[in-house]
Amino acid sequence: MFRFAYSCRNIYCAKIALHRVQKVVVTGAAGFIGSVVADELERRGSSVVRSDVRRLGRSSDGWKLADLTRRDEMVDATRGASLICHIGGIGDIYHAARDPALAMSVNAGGTANLLEAAKRNSVERFVYASTWEVYGQPRYEPLDELHPCLPRHPYSVSKLAGDLITQAYGEQGSMTTVVLRLGTTYGPGMRANGVIPSFVLRALSGNSIEVQGTGSQFRQFTHVTDIANAFALAAHASSPAGVYNVAAPERISIRDLAKMVARRIPANVMTVPPRASDVMPAAISSARAEEDLGWRPVVPFVHGLEKLIDTYVAGARAGAREEAARGFSPASPGA
Repeated sequence: MFRFAYSCRNIYCAKIALHRVQKVVVTGAAGFIGSVVADELERRGSSVVRSDVRRLGRSSDGWKLADLTRRDEMVDATRGASLICHIGGIGDIYHAARDPALAMSVNAGGTANLLEAAKRNSVERFVYASTWEVYGQPRYEPLDELHPCLPRHPYSVSKLAGDLITQAYGEQGSMTTVVLRLGTTYGPGMRANGVIPSFVLRALSGNSIEVQGTGSQFRQFTHVTDIANAFALAAHASSPAGVYNVAAPERISIRDLAKMVARRIPANVMTVPPRASDVMPAAISSARAEEDLGWRPVVPFVHGLEKLIDTYVAGARAGAREEAARGFSPASPGA
């Protein structure tokens, strides 16, 4: 994982408490966002327990294998923790669309299990990874935290359920809860079916980049290291519990994204019919996170995209070298 050397990266808002979290549990730590959040919290001095249904690498150090749908495993995983960053769940919108019942079981029921485990273990703070997609069709823009939430996609509905359950536990006084409604997160390690990887991989394979509809729809792509910074700030914030949008302000149209990729990896850009299930674009305001948490994104999209493309290009070259080596191996079928 690369890091940008911006001096403002480690600036803390005056509202950030000086105490250090002793033990933090990060769910979904084998995933894209969870792994980076765990790394960032560890870098800042926390003792991190990485929890997931699988683990990265062979070492078991710092890992606690646990299933969100099994409350007893959640109780065991969170014992002794003072903070939980809950990022685990069904994060693939296509997976959620194929199996809405599973998405609800994991994203809603799993969150409820984890909150109950946190309550039993007297965990002080719970930070939940929600999504800007919980707002649904925008009634006004930019979307702020007071905007009504009326999602229609199974993924967004399941995430909103977890969002609301988290707020409910906070209102009961069981623990301090913080909900982060994340913008469209990107960076090394993201799912291959995301729009950025799909464009880059098509270009690398010599195929045309396909833009759905007019391409005027936009996203506020937010780099995963900026997202990790938001979790670290929410973990230590002395400001009141609450709900925060966390999205970079830049609005990148899908058409412009395709052109940016094609400039780096020459490819034809073509339009295809839009998908009816696509999430409507909407401008998102993160003013509250800036005010209360001191959060501001520091990775410009053009830089983040360039670095991400670099990783794909390097991977493609390494793969080509391996194939060439196999092709010239005396043991190969064509030798």
